[in-house]
Amino acid sequence: MDLFSQLPDDAPITSDDLRNESLVKRLRVLLHAYPLFQLSQSDARREESFRHYDTLAIALKIMDIVAERMGTESEADREYVDFAVGPLLDAMDVRAGLMPDAARHVEIVDRVLAALRHDSDVRRPFRIPYMDIGQNGEICEKQLEFRLIQEAFGLNGEIVMRLTNEAVNLSLKALEFDLEDSQAATEAIVHSQMCRGKLAVQ
Repeated sequence: MDLFSQLPDDAPITSDDLRNESLVKRLRVLLHAYPLFQLSQSDARREESFRHYDTLAIALKIMDIVAERMGTESEADREYVDFAVGPLLDAMDVRAGLMPDAARHVEIVDRVLAALRHDSDVRRPFRIPYMDIGQNGEICEKQLEFRLIQEAFGLNGEIVMRLTNEAVNLSLKALEFDLEDSQAATEAIVHSQMCRGKLAVQ
């Protein structure tokens, strides 16, 4: 019995294949990272004194810092974020042959937080158009709305930072997989083919 014998190559493509909900779901997942990649693309366009900072790494570090304190009595405020991300910024300075500078660190954290909060649009949700597939296979455009990081009042009335559900799931779940794991990749392909009926049991 061959569990992995494939169906004929000319097997008909059904409407379910065309409007595969998994396709749209994965597309939506990837789009949540769009603001992070957009931030990273701006690195080369910054002033020379800030160009050595990897803002994608800084953004992910800030998200980790905020996540580890969410729900505790000492949630992450701006002062704590500056303190906790400091060693990473120091290392980036040293690698570029620069002396660490506290004022420059505050400025780059300001810029990263502004991107995460979507300050350029008055902190409204990110709105990203994407392709959806309707019930009858028709293509239509929808808009994905989400936030990544927000400010709120902590238990003591201070302003603290919190990740949205989307940001938590993006940074703590979606980015935890080892994409270079060949065994995991093979298992994912087999699982996908079985779910779609592309593998037949004989």
